[in-house]
Amino acid sequence: MLTADIRIWGIVQGVGFRPFIARLATEHGLKGSVANEGGSVHILATGSKESLENFLQDIHRKKPLPAEIIHLETRYQEKEVQEDTFKIVTSSTRDKDLIFIPPDLAICEECRQELFRPDDQRYRHPFISCMLCGPRYTIMDHVPYDRDTTSMVDFPMCDFCYSQYSDSSNRRFHAQTISCHNCGPQLIYRPLPSGEEIKEQEALEHAAISLKKGEIIAIKGIGGYHLACIPFDETAVLKLRELKVREEKPFAVMFSDIAEIKDYCHVSEFEAHVLSGRERPIVLLEQISNQTKPLAPAVLMDSRFVGAFLPYTPLHYLLLEKTGPLIMTSANLSDEPIIKDDAEIFNLQHPFLSGVLYNKRRIIISIDDSVVKCFKNNTQFLRRARGYVPLPIALGKSTQIDLLACGGELKNTFCLVKRNFAYLSQHIGDLEREENFQAFEKTMLRMEELLEISPSIVSCDLHPNYYTTRFAKKFGLELVQVQHHYAHIAAVMAEKQLDEEVIGVAFDGTGYGTDGKIWGGEFLLCSPLDFSRVGHLQYIPLPGGDLSVKEGWKTAYMYLYQAGLEDTINDGRWPILKAALLNNINMHESSSMGRLFDAVAVILGIRQQASYEGQLAILLENAAAQYLLGGRELGSYDYTILENDHELVIDVFPCIRQMVAEQKQGKEITSIAYRFHRTVACFTVEMCTKLREKYKINKVAISGGVFQNSILFTQTVHDLERQGFEVLYNTKVPPNDGGISLGQAYVTLNKYNQGLF
Repeated sequence: MLTADIRIWGIVQGVGFRPFIARLATEHGLKGSVANEGGSVHILATGSKESLENFLQDIHRKKPLPAEIIHLETRYQEKEVQEDTFKIVTSSTRDKDLIFIPPDLAICEECRQELFRPDDQRYRHPFISCMLCGPRYTIMDHVPYDRDTTSMVDFPMCDFCYSQYSDSSNRRFHAQTISCHNCGPQLIYRPLPSGEEIKEQEALEHAAISLKKGEIIAIKGIGGYHLACIPFDETAVLKLRELKVREEKPFAVMFSDIAEIKDYCHVSEFEAHVLSGRERPIVLLEQISNQTKPLAPAVLMDSRFVGAFLPYTPLHYLLLEKTGPLIMTSANLSDEPIIKDDAEIFNLQHPFLSGVLYNKRRIIISIDDSVVKCFKNNTQFLRRARGYVPLPIALGKSTQIDLLACGGELKNTFCLVKRNFAYLSQHIGDLEREENFQAFEKTMLRMEELLEISPSIVSCDLHPNYYTTRFAKKFGLELVQVQHHYAHIAAVMAEKQLDEEVIGVAFDGTGYGTDGKIWGGEFLLCSPLDFSRVGHLQYIPLPGGDLSVKEGWKTAYMYLYQAGLEDTINDGRWPILKAALLNNINMHESSSMGRLFDAVAVILGIRQQASYEGQLAILLENAAAQYLLGGRELGSYDYTILENDHELVIDVFPCIRQMVAEQKQGKEITSIAYRFHRTVACFTVEMCTKLREKYKINKVAISGGVFQNSILFTQTVHDLERQGFEVLYNTKVPPNDGGISLGQAYVTLNKYNQGLF
C-alpha cells in the first residue's frame, strides 16, 4: 500500500472541493484525509498504486464545475495513514504561499429548481445555495474559507441544515453558505421614509407591489445594493436618473431568461453562453425593436446596445417572477462607490426612494456587476468585477517578491502579484472623488490581507498628478513608473504570456507621454522590459488638457482651425478660444485618438459636449452603425503618413477637410461617420505594415479605451488579419484603463527578474 501526499492550488475552496475529494476517495477505496491549508487543499490518501493513479485522474476529470486546478503536486511514501476511512479534517493556516479565493457564483440549476419546488424545505427561500453556488469573495473575512471566517458566522445552522452540512453524500456537505427559512438570513422590506418592517414572503410581495406601481426601491445583492425600477415606465426611469444624478448613461436591464432577452436583443450562441454562465455578467447586446412592450426611451437614451443580464441570486428569480424585467443599477450617486452597508442605504433618504429590500447578512467586500462584450467567441471586458474577481491571471513566469501595481486614475483597478499570479482588484472607478480614494485604499488593504501579500516593489503611471502616482510614492518602496500606453500593450502581453517584441497600437483618450505631452494615438514597439514610440497621431493644441475631456467643441475647433477651416466655425466662443491658442494660454499638445473621435462627432453636428466619458465617440459610432444597416461599403478618406525624427506621424487634416466638404454637399451624416471609422482602420493597418517592413515584427497587440468601439475594433482586427498579421487583444482584462495595472505589474516583474533595478 502507498500513501499519496497531494497538494492542490487553485480555486479549490468554497466550491465543494473537499466534499468532492472525500466522496471520490471513498469510491476508490482509499483511506486518509483532506483539509484546507491556507489557500490550498492538502490530501493524504492510502491505497494501491492503481487506485491512487485512478483517483488522481478522476480529480481532474470529475472536479466540481466551479473549481479550477492551477497546480497539483504529488509525493508518494510507503507509510500508511492512521485513518480507517476518508475524512474531512479541520482546516489549518499552513501554506499561505499561494492563496486562491473563489469569486461569487450565480445560483446553480439544482438550487433554482428547489427554489420553486413546493415540497422542498427551502421552497422560495431567497438565500438558497449549495457547494456550487452563492456568495464567496464578498462575505469572506479571512482564509481559509470556512463558515466562521465569513459573515455566515452570524447565522447558526438549524438541525436540518446541519444534518445536510455533515452528510458526505449530500450536495450541501460542508457548504458554508447553507441556510433555510429557519436559520439563514431573512428577507426584510422597510418602506421609506419611515415604515414598519415586513419580513419573509410578505416582504417580497410588498417590494414587488411597489415596483409595479412605478416606484424605485433599493435591493441588497451579493456585493452591494442595487436601485431597481420597471424599465417600461418612463416616469420611473427619469426619477431614477434624478436619484442617481445620472443624466444620460444607459441603464442595465435584468431579464428573466434568454428567451425574454431575445425579445429585445440580438443574441448569438456564444453571447447566450456568457449570459447564462456562472459569472452572470452584464452583456452589451445589439438591441432590436420590440413594438409589443418597448423599453422606456430613458432606459437606453441614445445607446444602440442593451446592457442585459440574467438573475444570479435566488432573490432575483423570486422578484422577477412577480415583476418581469427590472432596471438593476448600482445603488450609488453617479461615479461614487457602490453602497454595501445597511446604515448607508437608509441614510440616503431621497424622496424617490420608496423602500429597501434587504437582509442582515453582512457584505464584507463590495463589488459591482461585470460588463462585457463578445467578439469571435471571446469576451471583451468593459468592467471586470463580480464573478471574475479575485480569480488570478497566470503570468507564465514567477518572482520571489510581492508586487503592487496601482493602475491609473480612471476606471481604476490595482494589481497584486505573488509568484506567478496577478490578482486584479474589482473595478474601483474614477479616482477623482475622495470617496473613491478611500475605497481604493480600503480594498487594497483587504486584498493584501486576504491573499497574504506584502509588496516590496510598487509601480504606477508616469502622470505626476494622478492620485495613484502620489499614493505609490508615499510607500518609500522601490518604485517603477510605467508609461500609460506601454502599460495598455503590456497588459495584452501579460495575458498572452509573451516574451517577444510586438507592435503595439494603443488608442485612448489621454495618457502622460515621456515628452510631457498628452498621448493617445500611439504606435509602439514593445518588449516585456521596455518600449519605443515609433508612430503617433499628429499633435494638436488641446485647450485645458485633461479638463477638456467632456467639451468636445473645443477639440473640434482646434482641428478645424489647424485644417484651414476656421471660416466654418460659427460660435461666439471661438474668438476667446482662438486668443488663448495664439497666446498659448493653457494649451497642451495632444495626440489623442479619443479626442479626435470627439472632434468628429462635433464637426458632424451630432453633439457639442458629453455628459459622461466617451459619449461623443459612442454617438459617432451609433451614426456609423446606422449606415451599416444598409449593408453598404465605403472607402476611406485621405490622410498622410509623415516621417518625422524617425517616427511615423499620421496627418488627418485631409480627412477633416473631406468630411466638411461632404457635409456641405449634403451627404448623410451616417455615411460620413462610417467612412471616418474606415479611415482610422485603414491608416492603422498601413502604419503597422510600414512598421513590419522596418522592424520585421508580425505580431500586433491592440488596446486602449477607443477599441471598445465595436466597429473600429472589428474592422481593424479583420483588416490586420487579412494582411497576414497575428492580432492580439485583451480578453481577460478591459482594454480601457481598468487593464493597465496588469500591464504595469508585468513590466515591473520582468524588470525585477532581469535585475534592472
